[in-house]
Amino acid sequence: MWIQVRTMDGKETRTVDSLSRLTKVQELRKKIADMFHVEPQLQRLFYRGKQAVASEAAAAGRGEGARGWGKATSVVLDGNRNHANIDECALRTHTCWNDSACVNLVGGFDCLCPAGPSCSGDCPHEGGLKHNGQVWILREDRCSVCSCKDGKIFCRRTACDCQNPNVDLFCCPECDTRVTSQCLDQSGHKLYRSGDNWTHSCQQCRCLEGEADCWPLACPSLSCEYTAIFEGECCPRCVSDPCLADNIVYDIQKTCLDSSGVSRLSGAVWTMAGSPCTSCKCKNGTVCCSVNLDCLENN
Repeated sequence: MWIQVRTMDGKETRTVDSLSRLTKVQELRKKIADMFHVEPQLQRLFYRGKQAVASEAAAAGRGEGARGWGKATSVVLDGNRNHANIDECALRTHTCWNDSACVNLVGGFDCLCPAGPSCSGDCPHEGGLKHNGQVWILREDRCSVCSCKDGKIFCRRTACDCQNPNVDLFCCPECDTRVTSQCLDQSGHKLYRSGDNWTHSCQQCRCLEGEADCWPLACPSLSCEYTAIFEGECCPRCVSDPCLADNIVYDIQKTCLDSSGVSRLSGAVWTMAGSPCTSCKCKNGTVCCSVNLDCLENN
């Protein structure tokens, strides 16, 4: 059995597993203390808005385990020494599912739901119904594991255990140690295992069962006016100087005056008068000039 524990402010959520109906509440508090660094005496635990105080004392007195948590998949931890009231309903940090309504209480909240299947915490899925706590593998993607938690479906990639001899190599290519599944890089000098990733000539590459697959490196989108790609880099950076920019949308209304006083349209290129090795370009009202070193050596 497992439970999901989140802090009262909703900023941190952890899953506490390896539990059973015989687990003592004191043992649960110790596990939570290790995860959240909140001492057991400072913990206030809520399930569906109700603080687990009376039920805990009764269970401890009978020497029982956490029987009241049998179907509790979401527990709220309040480790605040001041215990200020937080309206989880207004902040939408509550754990009420489906059609249940959140009702704010002092130090917690409650979930009110009319009788019916919508109050079960089950999840509608592909025309059917997955029970609360059920785990399954997607039919269209065998490498994804999904679970139903409090009326919501969560999916993740299958965890790869390369020590398991029955590990699915299709989902976990990094566990494939066969020589036939290795790849040589573009230079032919470096060997990669299946599942390894590397970058070559501004491309992201991956080895998959002996075949190298490469695609253009994804670069972050920029909102600045001028950008440039510097030597040795793959992605553009913002620059303020239009002369450094290498991707300009030219505005013909922004003209330049050359050294002779001639008006040049944006995007126009010319040779500087009296300097045959110097070429200039008008970039949206800014004159940008450069010298050809080969030209200088030959003249």
